[in-house]
Amino acid sequence: MRTLRVATGAADVGNLRFYQRQGFRMRSIERDVFTPANGYPEGILVDGIELRDRVWLDREL
Repeated sequence: MRTLRVATGAADVGNLRFYQRQGFRMRSIERDVFTPANGYPEGILVDGIELRDRVWLDREL
């Protein structure tokens, strides 16, 4: 079976809701990805939540 894997910011509740409605399930969280050390500006906010971590989701096709 094939698996489709996607990633989004943990602070982006709208994206998380969208993917879960499409049948994706959370697989893992990468902490402190969206930092200046990784090329992102400091203090990114998504709907008032600081963007720091990346969530990986997957779905079997």
